[in-house]
Amino acid sequence: MSSYSVTCVSFKPDNPNIVVSGSNDKTIKTWDITSGSCLSTLRGHTDRVLSVCFSPDGKRLVSGSLDRTVMVWDPSTGEQLCQLRAHSDWVRAVAWSPCGQWLASGGDDKMIYVYDAKTFEVKWPLNVDAGEYGVLSVSFSPKGDMVAAGCYNGKMYFVDPTAGEIKSSLSDEKQINSVAFSPDGSLIAAGGGGLFEAGTIRLYNAATGDPFGSPLNVDAGALGVRSISYSPKGDMVAVGCYNGNVFFVDAAAGEIKSSLNVGSCVLSVQFSPSGDTVAAGCNDGTVQIIDVATAEVKRPLNVGYAFSRFSTRISLPARPLFSRFSTRISV
Repeated sequence: MSSYSVTCVSFKPDNPNIVVSGSNDKTIKTWDITSGSCLSTLRGHTDRVLSVCFSPDGKRLVSGSLDRTVMVWDPSTGEQLCQLRAHSDWVRAVAWSPCGQWLASGGDDKMIYVYDAKTFEVKWPLNVDAGEYGVLSVSFSPKGDMVAAGCYNGKMYFVDPTAGEIKSSLSDEKQINSVAFSPDGSLIAAGGGGLFEAGTIRLYNAATGDPFGSPLNVDAGALGVRSISYSPKGDMVAVGCYNGNVFFVDAAAGEIKSSLNVGSCVLSVQFSPSGDTVAAGCNDGTVQIIDVATAEVKRPLNVGYAFSRFSTRISLPARPLFSRFSTRISV
C-alpha cells in the first residue's frame, strides 16, 4: 500500500470513467475506473499536490501545490502548459469556471487569485481576512459569474470574477474546509469542522448568503468534514470525513440517505458526471470508487510509489495541512 495520501480528485467532465488524482508524492495520475489502470502520470510539482480541477471541456487540467505554484496541463499529452507563481505560500485550492473563462486559486497567503483562462495572466488579486491558514477551498457558480471561497476562520467570500470585487461574505461557526455550488446555482454547501469539532454541513442561499435549513452534524472524526460534492442532478451531496466515513445526504431533506466507511481518512470526494459514482481520495494512498446506489466500494485505485523526477523540496514553514494542530500532520 502506498505511503502517499491522495489529497484531491477530479472527474473528466466528458468521460465518467476517467478520474485524476493528486497526491503527496508530487504527481497527478489519470485513471480508468472501469479497468483500474493508471493511464498517465504528470510530474512537475516539487511538493505535495493539494488540488486538481479539469477545464469544462476536459482538455486542460489545473493543479495547486505546497510548492506555491498553480500549474496548467494538457492531460492528453502530459505537457505542462504554464506555471503560475502568484501565490507566496501554499496553494490549497484551484477551480476552473464552467464557462471556461476563468481560473481561481486560494492559499495560505490569504489570497484569492482570479486568472484569465486563455492567457493565464492574473486578472484580480484579492487579499481577504481568512485566518491563520488562509483560503481552504474555492468553487465557481454554474454560470461562472461567482467564486465562493471558504476560509480557515469560518468566513466565506463571494467574488465577482469579472469585476474583481467581493460582492458579499458570511461567517460560519467553524473553519470551512470545502465549498460547492448546487448545479442550479441557488445554494452553496459548506463542509467544516476543525480539531475535535463536530463535522458539519451547512447550506446557504447563494444570492443572499442566508442559511438554508438547519446545519447537519455528522460523525466525521477529530478533524471534521474534509470535502463535499454535489451530484449532477443536485439531489444529493457526498460528504468525505476525517474518520473515513462517506455520507450521501439528501440535499432537499437534509437527511443522510446512506453511508459507508472506507477505512482511511477521506481528503477529497467528487461525483462523476453521470452521478452514479463517487471518487474518494484517501490518506492511505488510494482512490476509492464508490457506487452511489449501493454505498459500496466498487474498486480501490492504488496510487503506489511514484516519485517525482524532481529531487529538491522547496523549504516551507512547518504548519498543519488539515487541522489546527501546532505541528504538521503527516498525511
